Amino acid sequence: MQVLADMAPATQKYSIDECFLDITGMTDGLDEYGQGVQAKVKQWTGIPVGIGIAETKTLAKVANRIAKSSKKTGGVLNLVGSPWRTKALEKTDVGDVWGIGKQYAKKLNRNGVTTALDLISQPDGWIRNEMGVNGLKTVRELRNEDCIGFDSIPQSKQTTMVSRSFGKPVTELDDLINAVTTFATTAAADIRRANLVSSAISVFLETNRFSKGPQYSPSRSVELSPATSNTKHIVRAAIQGLKEAYREGFKFKKAGVMLLDLVDADSAPQSLFDHHDPKDDKLIEAFDQINSQQGAGAINFGTAGQRSGWHSASAYQSPRYTTEWDAIPVVKT
Repeated sequence: MQVLADMAPATQKYSIDECFLDITGMTDGLDEYGQGVQAKVKQWTGIPVGIGIAETKTLAKVANRIAKSSKKTGGVLNLVGSPWRTKALEKTDVGDVWGIGKQYAKKLNRNGVTTALDLISQPDGWIRNEMGVNGLKTVRELRNEDCIGFDSIPQSKQTTMVSRSFGKPVTELDDLINAVTTFATTAAADIRRANLVSSAISVFLETNRFSKGPQYSPSRSVELSPATSNTKHIVRAAIQGLKEAYREGFKFKKAGVMLLDLVDADSAPQSLFDHHDPKDDKLIEAFDQINSQQGAGAINFGTAGQRSGWHSASAYQSPRYTTEWDAIPVVKT
């Protein structure tokens, strides 16, 4: 990073081995510039690097990926005003585009969108409906429209938490397992949508601090190795932490789970002893697909689907006219 900082007016570190260089205003000799940066880093550090040059960050990431994988480029690919830009997008799988997570890639593939070139051909309205505002920004970046800016790289969140206050005090372990399983399932789905994985989970319980009864507010953390977004493994760890924290004789008012140390799934650290069962991916993919088609909670893990008394009190909820059919006002004449 220190070497790169001497090669451009401004630099922006993205990860431990990736950096953006701002060369705004430079229009000539970009290929030679990229080769010079590559040579200097190699000379001063001994580290071979790939260089991708383009008008937007997302296109630069596309160019960088091809530069590192194709011997023909010599490790440097310049897409600024290049007739090869369309070919580069055609060679790039949609799942390899910066900002397109695994779940979005599967959804896009099901709709016949398999390459970056396919993606930029879709209507803006469809993209926004399927991928949201950030997805539309990604597509516009691929169309050579700068939407991210040099100082606004989106940062992945480091933690996610799901917690609820109970409708009535909960004392039984089975009811708490029901609640924590539900929270862990929601949290796991949340990080999967963002293409993140977690390497630890924290489970906490709280009694009502405003009551006169005995107070107890424990928390326990459980390591997830390897880092995962798989609901099955996260629920198992959450229940383990809950059983370690639980004590009889207390009336619990609240519980929650927090997924910690979130990182991008594609760059998660690996261990020599990690064991990955491909059946797990198929199971979770089917789990998400059924809940997407039939509605959230159509199927659940373990006891999450059983009736329990922990659910939040909802007697005073505001009407949800825009999201629930049953809440739409009815006029009788």
